[in-house]
Amino acid sequence: MSMKYQSEWHSGLLPPSFTDNTSHFSQIITPAVLAYAAGDAFGVQFEFAPRRQQIIHVLEEKEGWPLGGVSDDTLLSLLTIDSLHETNPTKAAERFLVSLRRDAPKLRGLGPTTRTALGMAVKENERGTIGNTNGAMMRTALSGLAFSPSSARLRRQWIAESARITHSHVTAISCAVLMAAAFSEATESSSLSSEGILEAMNKEISANNTIPLNIVQAIKRCDQWTPPAEGTSLDPLETLLAVLWSTLGAKDCADAFSRACALGGDTDTVAALSGSLFCAWNPTNHGLFSIQWLPQVAWSEITYVKQAIELIIKTREIHE
Repeated sequence: MSMKYQSEWHSGLLPPSFTDNTSHFSQIITPAVLAYAAGDAFGVQFEFAPRRQQIIHVLEEKEGWPLGGVSDDTLLSLLTIDSLHETNPTKAAERFLVSLRRDAPKLRGLGPTTRTALGMAVKENERGTIGNTNGAMMRTALSGLAFSPSSARLRRQWIAESARITHSHVTAISCAVLMAAAFSEATESSSLSSEGILEAMNKEISANNTIPLNIVQAIKRCDQWTPPAEGTSLDPLETLLAVLWSTLGAKDCADAFSRACALGGDTDTVAALSGSLFCAWNPTNHGLFSIQWLPQVAWSEITYVKQAIELIIKTREIHE
């Protein structure tokens, strides 16, 4: 662990007990997980608002939402990480679904596919998206950190099975697998750079013949992607492209959050994934712990993020 990282971590912004700092994977995994929760909490206040030119970096109250509170994005991601306790992908997916049903009453902002899986009401205008939203990618991405690049086949099976338990569409599953691959490759210290994110996705595409052609082509042309005027939708491919746009063009984690939120639409999901991915690929210069509003995130709501980080590290070391 670098001295810079140690200084940031012990600066008092966050509880140092959130993770076991003795692991050499901690420098990558810890900020990635914490940035996910922070981006989620920050992005909630801009969700489904119009696109904007400038984002002011403060956490503000949102009606019906606690200041700094995270959404279902973080909570479902932590439940998915918890499923890593199981010994195979099928058992893990089943464990997630049991946990989802147990915790559903306290989850804020559940999407239409997840609500359908729980037998909850879905709005008429949401029915067409059921099974093909960004929820699978959103909640399985961080689990990619638990697998080394050399365990790509196991990671692919694990992420696909977990995604499929709620999302049936090939696009939703494929985007989940690709995003998890990008996080997984970040655990290889020899290849850390923002440009490596696209290399990681293309590596997965080369090894995985189930990725649809339209997704392959979209990633190859991602530098030509134009953000939609109406904001980022729940469409998984559109969300993936928004995350790439926000991450690859960012100078630090705060900038990744800003770019994601300026897009409008599903800002909490895009900010969570973008900031987290930036931190994973830039473990020594991400700037996460310099964000002044970071202590305002409702960390007390998710104290078990410590166990989640430690489980990812433990699982990742097994797959070394």
